[in-house]
Amino acid sequence: MVKEEEVKRLINSALKEREFLVDCTVSKSNQVMVYVDGFQNFSIDDCRRISNAIESGLDRNKEDFQLTVSTPGLDKHFKVREQYIKYVGKKIEVILNDGNKIIADLKSVDDDGIQIAYQKNKKQIQEKMMYDEISKTKPCINF
Repeated sequence: MVKEEEVKRLINSALKEREFLVDCTVSKSNQVMVYVDGFQNFSIDDCRRISNAIESGLDRNKEDFQLTVSTPGLDKHFKVREQYIKYVGKKIEVILNDGNKIIADLKSVDDDGIQIAYQKNKKQIQEKMMYDEISKTKPCINF
């Protein structure tokens, strides 16, 4: 079976400055799913570069595997702090552990949580949310 730690090592060696690993999973059937992103535009060529680094570091003669490398979609919830940092200054959707949903502007990020601003009852609210209060966060898409 392909080892997740080995895949992560290969990914991290291929990432450039201002790029980051979001998630990596390896199923029992050797389906490798990799999500990577960057603080600037992360293109299909960047995904291909990461895919090639993984492919060249694993031996298909030992283990057959299926590899998918992608960026997380706008419908995917944040998994790493870097995703929060990338969205500073943009709207996000935060679902709290109690089930409440807040659409807010992400103002800042630190080790403990995020600073957000939103309107509630026509009043502007600025609030710090600790990571352990947050169930899920994702980009807010406005059409």
